[in-house]
Parts: sequence; C-alpha cells; structure tokens
Amino acid sequence: MDLKTSEAQRKASIKWQKENYVRIPLDVRPEEKERIKEAAKRENMTVGGYIKEAIAEKIEREGKQ
Repeated sequence: MDLKTSEAQRKASIKWQKENYVRIPLDVRPEEKERIKEAAKRENMTVGGYIKEAIAEKIEREGKQ
C-alpha cells in the first residue's frame, strides 16, 4: 500500500495550517534548547507540544485566560 501524500493533499494541508495557526518566534541559546528538548523527550512530547503545555500551565496557574 502506498501511503505517500499527493501534491494536492500537501498544498491543502499547508493552506489549512496557514489559515488556522500563527507562528510565534522564540530564540533560545543552544544549551537551553537542549534542556527543553530533553525535558520534552522525558515526557514523550514534541518540543513544541512541551512549550505549549508549559505556557498553558503558567496561564492557568496565574488565573489568566
């Protein structure tokens, strides 16, 4: 079975993502990136998922929504 994504599917996915998400640039030192990467790995998460969860937890802890 061939599970490759067609060009049309890829373009539709990119279009959907552009319409539904925004990027937030984040600059960190290389050693900080490694700390985040390792912490995410320990939690079996992606780096992006780990960062988003950390932000959500902080917002909730501060009672801001």
